[in-house]
Amino acid sequence: GGLEINTGRLLIQDASEISALSVGSGDAGDITVQANSIVLDNQSQINALTTASEGGNITLNVSDFLLLRQGSLISTEAGIEQAGGNGGDITLNLPNGFVVGVPSEDSDIRANAFEGDGGNVNITASSLLGITFRPNVADTPLSDITASSQFGNSGAVDISELTPDILPEDPELPIATAPPPLVPGCRAPGAQAGSFVITGRGGLPTNPVDVLGSDTIWQDLAPLAHEHTASPSTTRPEGGPESGPETSPGVEANTLPSETTIIEAQAWTRGADGHVTLLAPSPPSDPTPFEQPDGCALHPNTGIGPDT
Repeated sequence: GGLEINTGRLLIQDASEISALSVGSGDAGDITVQANSIVLDNQSQINALTTASEGGNITLNVSDFLLLRQGSLISTEAGIEQAGGNGGDITLNLPNGFVVGVPSEDSDIRANAFEGDGGNVNITASSLLGITFRPNVADTPLSDITASSQFGNSGAVDISELTPDILPEDPELPIATAPPPLVPGCRAPGAQAGSFVITGRGGLPTNPVDVLGSDTIWQDLAPLAHEHTASPSTTRPEGGPESGPETSPGVEANTLPSETTIIEAQAWTRGADGHVTLLAPSPPSDPTPFEQPDGCALHPNTGIGPDT
């Protein structure tokens, strides 16, 4: 006969059974359970199996979860005494719930047969955790789902995992990034090399989602300024009068030739190969003294600005 159960929480434990089996020539009955949760623990069973005829059908409608622990079993096997009969069907409806097992505890869902065909297994759940479908096997030491037959055709297993969408929405990235502005930098009088200053965090990646590499940092490796050895006229003999800035013998001093005019770059361009070229107007006919940008105060001793 058939068996129908409606309950809030169904707990089957310590080798207990809910069964509609047949040990004779008749077919097994059907089992239908409507519950919020079902727990099978410690070798407990829900079965509609037969010894030599057709297995029954098991339908479980669960809203929260189905938990199988410590060798528990849901079975519609047929011909368990090596006789004929097809396995029954197992239907698990948990569209908002979970089917949970422990992989090493050998808790199974079986619709197997011996001489007949295996039954069908249909599972709809948010997710299956710790229990897996294994085709073409009757049983394993692990927690598994089987619908096989030793001498007949294996049954069909249809598992629909309705995994909820937990991914956040993709952030909207800007289509294009603006190039950083060029700003003037402070230099000491006599410096021959210009400077290229990027405001911000040290450079821009080629793509907003790429990692910023060290090769995007500008390194100013310009040659040193003109050097010459201090002349005797710039050295004050011991006890003699001052004739110029005090310089130790053999020490080289960097000076800017009086005829050199410093031209600030006013624009820049990028070539097809990616190289950046600084552009400056033609030098004026009359040299003009070097002027620091606003906010670049020279050190009283070194004559060097803060950004040098």
